[in-house]
Amino acid sequence: MISGHYGYFQKLNRCLTGIWLVVALLLGSSAGYSQSVLQKARPKRQYIENDSYFKTSRMNSLSSKITKEETPFGLSFYASSGTDFSKEQTNRTYNQTLSLSGAYKLTKTQSLGLQMGVSYYAVDNNIPKEEGNPVWDDLSLSWSHDLGEINNVKLSQNVSTFAPTSYDSQFEGIKTGLSYSLGASHKFYFIQFNHGLSAAYTQHTYDYSPTTNKKNSAWSNAYTFSVGVPYKISKDASIGISQNVANRSAFDGNYTLVTSTLIYGGYKIGKAKVSLNYLVGSYDENKTMRFFYVNEWEQKVTLGVSYEI
Repeated sequence: MISGHYGYFQKLNRCLTGIWLVVALLLGSSAGYSQSVLQKARPKRQYIENDSYFKTSRMNSLSSKITKEETPFGLSFYASSGTDFSKEQTNRTYNQTLSLSGAYKLTKTQSLGLQMGVSYYAVDNNIPKEEGNPVWDDLSLSWSHDLGEINNVKLSQNVSTFAPTSYDSQFEGIKTGLSYSLGASHKFYFIQFNHGLSAAYTQHTYDYSPTTNKKNSAWSNAYTFSVGVPYKISKDASIGISQNVANRSAFDGNYTLVTSTLIYGGYKIGKAKVSLNYLVGSYDENKTMRFFYVNEWEQKVTLGVSYEI
C-alpha cells in the first residue's frame, strides 16, 4: 500500500517538475540573490500566513460561486508546486501540495465548507523517504455567512474547527481548535482593502511548544489586514500586488507580527485557473512592521492549478 502511494507521488512530481522547467526559464532572473551554503536538508515546516490566506481565498471563491448559481454544492481541486528562487541550488527543493475543497449552500447567504489536503517535498526529481513526507494537512470544517454590504463595505462571518491530522499539529500536540472571524472588504478607486478580526481556542497536550519552547496559550486573537492593487488584463487574465499583515496575540500578552509582500497573476481556462504567486519577502520580527520588504534569502514562487465543479 505504501509503495503504491509512493509511486503515485513520484509520477505526480515528474509532471509538476516538467511544468517548472518552463517557469524556470521565465523566472531565472529572480535568482539574483544567492547563498553560498548548499541546503540539502529538509526545510523546516512552519505556519505560513500566506498559505492560510490562499486556502481561505479558495474557499471564499467556492462559497461565492454556489451562492450565485443554482447548484447547491461545489468542489474545487488544487495542485501546486513551489520553490525558493533566491538561492542558487545544485539540488533544488520543491514543496508540492494537493487539496480538495467542498462547499454546500444552506441558504442564499450561508454555506458549509470542508477542506482536506496532502503535502510533500521533493529534491529535484526525488521524493525523500522519511517520516512526515508526504503528510496530511489538517481536516477543517467551516460555516460561512455573507452579512451583505454597509456603505459599500462587504461584511462576512465565519466559524471553523479542525481535526489535527497534519504532521505539524500532531508534533505540537494540538488536539483540536475552534475559531470565529469577522471580515470586511471594500474598494477605494482601484485599491482593494481587506480586514479580518478573529478569536480562537486551541486545546494543547503540552504546556510548552516543542518547536518554540514558548508557553502555549489556549485563547488567542488575531487581526489581519491586506491592501492590494488588482488589475484585470482581460476577462480571463489578471495580475496584482498586495501587502499582507497578520498580528496574532495570545491572552498572556505575547504576540507575533508577520508582514509579507506578494505579486500574483492568474488566467482562467474554462473551469480551471492557473495561478503564479511570487512571495517577495516575509518579515516576522516581533513589534516591528516592514512594508514591501524584500527578503534576500527567501523569495518563494508557487505555480498552482485549480479546477472548480
